[in-house]
Amino acid sequence: MKQNFTSFIPQAVYRRSHSPFPRNKKLKQLRRKKIALIMFIVGMLLAAIASLAKSYEWAYIQESLTLGFAGYLCMISSAAYLLLSLLQTWR
Repeated sequence: MKQNFTSFIPQAVYRRSHSPFPRNKKLKQLRRKKIALIMFIVGMLLAAIASLAKSYEWAYIQESLTLGFAGYLCMISSAAYLLLSLLQTWR
């Protein structure tokens, strides 16, 4: 009377998600590096907008400075990820 755990899951979904073959690790690392590079560029843009808002004294300067701070955080975290991935491949 006790049913198997996989009987509730359609077999096609179960086979696809539990493949015995490992996925390509290099492809995942490349995708993560692209995301980190995009986040670095977005952070640079946000920081540039904040510096322009401060120098030209725009109306919503406090909000733009907050976005600039978020941009700095994006830049720092993505640079840290890229450097750590470089160290891992260099090892």
